[in-house]
Amino acid sequence: MGSYSVLKTNFSPMLHSQDGFSLPRLLSSLHSMKWKLNAVASAQDHNADEDKKNTGAMSSSQQRQEKLKVKRALRFSGEKPSTPILDTINHPKHTQNLSIEELEMLADEVREEVIYVVSNAGGHLGASIEVAELTVALHYVFSTPDDRIIWDVGHQAHPHKILTARTSRMLTIRQTNRLSGFPKWDESVHDAFGAGLDGSW
Repeated sequence: MGSYSVLKTNFSPMLHSQDGFSLPRLLSSLHSMKWKLNAVASAQDHNADEDKKNTGAMSSSQQRQEKLKVKRALRFSGEKPSTPILDTINHPKHTQNLSIEELEMLADEVREEVIYVVSNAGGHLGASIEVAELTVALHYVFSTPDDRIIWDVGHQAHPHKILTARTSRMLTIRQTNRLSGFPKWDESVHDAFGAGLDGSW
């Protein structure tokens, strides 16, 4: 929960400021947030090390956390990827129940899912896989549809669609009368507006 307040504290003032978007402010805020998150993670690691010394054996929860610390390499075999964390996300608010390590794993799983979908259904790959972590972070900090997320271009919305209960329909993307390749407000309450290649409507 500490991480949630760190993210909310750093992003909310910037998003609600009167002077608009400022890249230097964003970079400064992200740097500050990274430092604070590293401090939280370091404190958690220290506590976990102390617990190991005190108990002599790791609990099942600690063992799970240790397994999550092992970074996953991005894999693509052409087959549907294994997505154990993503499979538990039925609403964006479910991301708020995850630890930082689980959020990192979720971003990897979302990226692999996007690669799988685009390789089978077509579409633009780069814009979506580049915003996987950003999308997970936005849904962790904010609560759509109450908070509205606006994408620079519609191609960035694939991870957003995956985290907003449309994973099972992603392979229908770009087909007539199926899932849109872009945000579309009549498709989901989580889409704040409609967007296309280089604009919104």
